[in-house]
Amino acid sequence: MLIALGSLIWMWKNKNKNQALVSLSVFSVINIYLLSSWTCLWYAESFGQRSMVQSYLIYIIPLGFLIQHLLKQNKKIIISLGLIIGLFTFLNIFQSYQTNKGLIHPSRTTKESYWAHFLSLNFNPNFDNLLLLDKGRIPSEELQNSANNYKATSTPMINFDSQKWVYTKNVEENMAYEILSDQEYSSVIQIPFGELSNTDEAIYKVSAEVLTNQPINQNNKPILVTKMIHKKKAYSDKYMEIQPEILHTENTWQKVEMLNFIPTVRNPKDKFEFFVWKRGNEVLKIRNVQITIYTKTKPLN
Repeated sequence: MLIALGSLIWMWKNKNKNQALVSLSVFSVINIYLLSSWTCLWYAESFGQRSMVQSYLIYIIPLGFLIQHLLKQNKKIIISLGLIIGLFTFLNIFQSYQTNKGLIHPSRTTKESYWAHFLSLNFNPNFDNLLLLDKGRIPSEELQNSANNYKATSTPMINFDSQKWVYTKNVEENMAYEILSDQEYSSVIQIPFGELSNTDEAIYKVSAEVLTNQPINQNNKPILVTKMIHKKKAYSDKYMEIQPEILHTENTWQKVEMLNFIPTVRNPKDKFEFFVWKRGNEVLKIRNVQITIYTKTKPLN
């Protein structure tokens, strides 16, 4: 695919093909832009960039111009071209076989896991630790089963003071945010993701203390909400209901926790948001919010 795209430069040398060149160039720009505009850039599990497969019909045209140009060169270049095509064909077939055998993961491959099995049919016992996180698993089970593979980093306590959320050095007793009976949402805590972590290959935990002045209605449980915001639009949101049994005692502070995988972050400047959606008519107070990031430690090859 890269060779086919790069071969557009040879078309500039053929004055009779300028119209085709313009058409192919415009198609390439629009096609690549559209195919790159989705959150799931890898388009689910596959070997190669599956979203580009249908474009081969178009890109075979500039590739044909490149091959035609090279075949007019001396024998060394023609032989080199044949060897390169043969090697890439072999590599493609061999790595397709590796993918079918589980030696190349179709969606969680990293540089380390790729080279661990490069041109090899022997399974590396450390292969699973070299892959990206399996974000289809339950986060709590991942931490429980692989606790030694994670490093935890926590923010200071976050409390409400003078109409805004602020970091506090210690657990505070009198800096709670109060959601009144006629209010539905708490104030939003918003932090640039880059201040929380330098990687999205991690798990986050939001913990807080909550207090209610009356029993929680089973049909209107309060919900903890987290979002990832890019250019003022959310591209990931998670919800967790606070169960009534947690707030079974009125006027007593209870700790709640929300655990999730960090989504694929588009930009380190994207905002991580947290707030509480109350839903019921009770008064709900929130204090001592803390965000903990569990980052997978670099495995030994």
